[in-house]
Amino acid sequence: MPLQASPPSDIFSLHSSLLSLVRLVVWIRRFRHNAQRANRTSRKFGYIGTQEYEDALKDLVRLSQKECFPQEIASLSREVQVQDSTRISSLNPQLHEGIVRIGGRLQNAPVSESRHPLATLVIRHYHLKMLHSGQQVLIASIRERFWITNIRNIARRILHECITCFRNNPRCQQQLMAELPPERVTPAPPFMKVGVDYCGSFLVTYPQRRSPPVKCYISVFVCLVTKAVHIELVADLTTKVFLAALKRFTARRGRPALIAL
Repeated sequence: MPLQASPPSDIFSLHSSLLSLVRLVVWIRRFRHNAQRANRTSRKFGYIGTQEYEDALKDLVRLSQKECFPQEIASLSREVQVQDSTRISSLNPQLHEGIVRIGGRLQNAPVSESRHPLATLVIRHYHLKMLHSGQQVLIASIRERFWITNIRNIARRILHECITCFRNNPRCQQQLMAELPPERVTPAPPFMKVGVDYCGSFLVTYPQRRSPPVKCYISVFVCLVTKAVHIELVADLTTKVFLAALKRFTARRGRPALIAL
């Protein structure tokens, strides 16, 4: 990854939060504005407005881009296309209001260098804004406004250093299976030990195909040892109908020694 052209300004190390750094720049801009205005009515006071926040953020972006892309900005200011060897030539950069913006469909997204401290502050801010989201969601939300070169490496590092994400992403434990009962592991003839269950309901036509459909159920007898299955059709869920199905089962498979419901 290429290094930036000049060392970052000291202002980027004053705060570890993007919002705090932007507020600091807002107060600096206000102090300069009020110091240049002799008329008190034209001075700025009170809460920070949205426009002031946007202007301060643009100043930080301009400063970071001047430190990272001085040659590219000089070429664009002379309305000369950047060289093909530059690191942002494939993005079709354009200069708008002193900010390098991406050409094409993302021309409204300002560019910042991944090793610059401002890029780290932006990614960390969006990581908290998106409630500690994953890497793909984080990058997608950032690229709605900013285009940071080599963003995946720095986003992966910030996610790795996040203590909240580390605590909420514990290692998965393998669940141990319970011990099988003796009826499942003791050798026995088929259907000597069976389990019974119902499934349904179903609609069947009986006794002819043109007859109106009748609701019925299926009684499933499963051998606990061999996993063999015996199916009986039952008319309803009453005890009388189940005993009739059990008699048909024993007539074909023999009398079981154990029936598990």
